Amino acid sequence: MEKDKKKDRKNFSVLDYLSGVYRVSKVHTLLILFCYIWSGFYPSILVIITTRLLDHGMEIVKSNQNFEQLFLLLIPYIIVMIFNYGMMNIKKYAIKSQEISLHTTINLQVVTKKASVQYQLIEKTEIQDLFQRITENPAKNFQEGFMNILDLFTYVIQALSIFCIVFLKTPITACLFFLIAIPILYVAVKCGQYDYDVYGETGKHMRNIRYEQSMMTGRDQAEERELFSYTDKMNRMWNLEYQKVTQLISRATIIIMAKIKVANILAILVQVILILLLLPAIKTNTITVGIFISLVKAENDMVQKITWQLAGEIREFRKKQMFMKDYNALMHLEEDVNCLTAKEQNVCKSSLHTIEFQHVSFQYPGQDNYVIRDLSFELKSGYKYALVGSNGGGKTTIIKLLVGMYDDYEGKILINGVERRELDYQTLKSYFSILFQDFARYQISIRENVTLGNKDSNDKRINRIIEDAELAPFIHRLENGYDTQLGKLEENGVDLSGGEWQKIAIARCLFSDSPILILDEPTAALDPLSEVSFNNVMNKIPEDKLAIIITHRLSTVQYTDEAMVLRNGRICEQGSHQSLLEQQSVYREMYETQRSWYSGHNR
Repeated sequence: MEKDKKKDRKNFSVLDYLSGVYRVSKVHTLLILFCYIWSGFYPSILVIITTRLLDHGMEIVKSNQNFEQLFLLLIPYIIVMIFNYGMMNIKKYAIKSQEISLHTTINLQVVTKKASVQYQLIEKTEIQDLFQRITENPAKNFQEGFMNILDLFTYVIQALSIFCIVFLKTPITACLFFLIAIPILYVAVKCGQYDYDVYGETGKHMRNIRYEQSMMTGRDQAEERELFSYTDKMNRMWNLEYQKVTQLISRATIIIMAKIKVANILAILVQVILILLLLPAIKTNTITVGIFISLVKAENDMVQKITWQLAGEIREFRKKQMFMKDYNALMHLEEDVNCLTAKEQNVCKSSLHTIEFQHVSFQYPGQDNYVIRDLSFELKSGYKYALVGSNGGGKTTIIKLLVGMYDDYEGKILINGVERRELDYQTLKSYFSILFQDFARYQISIRENVTLGNKDSNDKRINRIIEDAELAPFIHRLENGYDTQLGKLEENGVDLSGGEWQKIAIARCLFSDSPILILDEPTAALDPLSEVSFNNVMNKIPEDKLAIIITHRLSTVQYTDEAMVLRNGRICEQGSHQSLLEQQSVYREMYETQRSWYSGHNR
């Protein structure tokens, strides 16, 4: 199987928030950028216009000139106000439009990547944690990261533009103002960093809270909630976790508020010093009263933003840095090439001859113990085989190795004499039709459920498979037949019992033309009568297929040609159902134990 192991991948950084959203929504991103640039220069433009309005207005009032000139002075102010209002609305529209584009593109990209990750990585706990963090709302995180950078950029423009206006009038005042503002900026940065650290500390508690909340409100847990009456206990656990989060947040809020109060005192000090420095400039006519009032107001607004808003922006910036780190990790995970491509029908039809394991050993990543050891056997097309044994014996692991979920095994697995790892992915996929024990319950129509992953979906073939799976009586009772929506995702959906869902999964497995049919505990959710029906289904498996059934229900084994009994990762017995019963075997002991459940011999 070809893997995408050597593919060069880009390392993402926070700057990719800018380039990423631009690639998805160019026009709207440029509009937003223009609006933010305007927001950066708006305070300094307002200072200039307000200064002109105040200075000339005072002259007009003092000299008793025509007040019509005062209205003319108001025109630029009104135009700027109207323009700013328009820019605010344009920004809202562009942000919403960009959000729609990002949801369409980024979310699909993340979901596709997640679906492409190699199976052996998916089973790792840290990868599952990564999926949970990254897939909650990646598009929203991208847009918030983009906006966060522009917010910080706007603060820089506002500060520099105000600084330049003061510097042009009184350079010494501007430099002193800059030096005094540094401690305020430092406090804001430290508050933002501390706030982010607390956010990270509360994260593990919030995961517990979300889980416990799902236990109290989830539909899947409704029956057991009612039966065991555990809601009160879960409430106490939820409250305990919530109190921990509340204490952390309360403590952080007190500390941050204390630091911000210190920053506010510094801010008042800055304002007083600025006023004291600017007053002599008024006396020497270096600056006018209008520019004095405008600068003091602009400086006050700027300091308030630094002390309050900047801390939050820095916290968000750190959060978005961590998100981009997670996004980078996701995009660098190894993929299975073509794993999302539907398998080609008939690629291997009637071409399978043998499957052979030659001295195969395997241990799961991160574990010391071997699940299977020095395992050797041969399977032939046209036969039905049963894998039986106690839990942990290696039955499901054999299937995972056979179908390509893991490559790092010792020994050889041959399909028609070709090492499995040398087969291309499309060919390997086309060999198998599989029903796993923890099969998926797709909340789509019956037709889509049965034909999922197959290009051929004609009704004649569906009818035959439905009959073979003994689902016809159930489906014929439904008003919409094959087009009935399953599950409760839609209002008119029909929910199924565990056994009915399993029959749907069996039908999906039988629908495939693949030459190898694998059924992992196919009767686990079936009642005794349905189990008998399934055994009839076994007899309908085409003779040119190779069937592998993993089962603990030994009544099913009698419908297979050969059983292999696994213990501690090795085959300890092998033979037909009848031949194994005739021996003093592990299989016979298992069979007699199960038979006693029904005959009452163990009472």
